[in-house]
Amino acid sequence: MVTTAAAKLHIPARDVQLEQLLTALLDLEARRTADSCSRAQQLEPMYVSQTLWGVATMLAAQKRTPPNGKLLHLFQDVAALLTHPQLQLLQAAKPVEVCNTLSAFVIAELPASSLPSPGFAGELLGCLAALRHLRRASARDISRTLWAAAKLGAAVEAADCNALVAMFCSSEMLRSANAQDIANLLWALGTLQQHEAASSSSSRGMQSMDAAQADSLVPVLVQLTQEIGWRLQIDAGSEDVSIS
Repeated sequence: MVTTAAAKLHIPARDVQLEQLLTALLDLEARRTADSCSRAQQLEPMYVSQTLWGVATMLAAQKRTPPNGKLLHLFQDVAALLTHPQLQLLQAAKPVEVCNTLSAFVIAELPASSLPSPGFAGELLGCLAALRHLRRASARDISRTLWAAAKLGAAVEAADCNALVAMFCSSEMLRSANAQDIANLLWALGTLQQHEAASSSSSRGMQSMDAAQADSLVPVLVQLTQEIGWRLQIDAGSEDVSIS
C-alpha cells in the first residue's frame, strides 16, 4: 500500500518498497552493532552484494536508472557497509561478492563519483588482489571486477591490477577462461590505460601491461574466436554484466 505522501509526490510504489527494504537492512545492522548482546543474525558480505545487485537489476529492467534521491543515498549507505572498518566485511568477502558489488553500480548506471568514497573501488580491488582471495577467484571474477572498475572510471592501484592480471594469465586460470572473460579483461586494461592518459598528473595511475601478459592473452582470444566463429559477439563496451 502506498502512503498518501508518496502518492502525492507520484513516487512509484516499487521505489517506496525498495527504500523500505534498504532502510530495514541498515536499521537491523545499526541495532545489532549498538547492542553487543544482540542475537540478531550478523551481516555478511553476501547480503550486501546481493542487495545492491538486486536493486540495480530491478531498476535497470524498468529502465529507471540511475536511481535518484533517497534511493540513491540508501544504495550508497548499503554499499558502504562492505568497507566499514568495524564490521570487517570486506576481509571475509568472496571474489564474486566483490564483483557483484562493483557491477551493481555499473548496472545502475552510476558514475564513480557515486561510490561511497573515492577509494571504495580501490579497496575492493585490493581485497580481491590479496592472495587469500586470488586462490578462490575465477577468471570471470577477475575480468568482470576490472571491467566494472574501468566502466566506472574508478581509480585503480597498479600493483593490484598487475596482481590480478598475473593471476588471470596463470596457465590454470587461462585454460578456464572463455572468450568473454579475455575480451572483458583486455577492454578493461585498455580503458584504464586511457583513464591514466587523461589524468597523467595522478600518482595512482595504471602501469602498462607486461608484454608477456599481453602475449599470453591475445593468442588465446584469437583461438577462441576462431573456434566459436559467428557465435561470438563482443562489444567493446561489453554490456553483458549478468551474474549468476
